Amino acid sequence: MLLDNAIKTGTMSRVRPVVMTALMAIFGLLPAAISTGIGSETQKPLAIVIVGGLISATILTLIMFPVIVHRFIK
Repeated sequence: MLLDNAIKTGTMSRVRPVVMTALMAIFGLLPAAISTGIGSETQKPLAIVIVGGLISATILTLIMFPVIVHRFIK
C-alpha cells in the first residue's frame, strides 16, 4: 500500500473511536469545568486543563501526527 493511502486509511479508521472517547470525557467533565459552587475553586481548574488536553490531543492525533509522518517519511 502506498504511504498516502496508508495514512488516509489509518486516519479515517481512527476518527470515530478517538472523537467518541474524547467527547465522552469532555461531556463528563463539563459540569465540573463550569461549576461555581462550594469546592469549585479546586475542581474547576483541573477540569478545564483536562478538557483542553483532550481537545488538543484529539486534534494532534487526527490531524497533526499524520501530516508530520507524511512530511518526514516521504
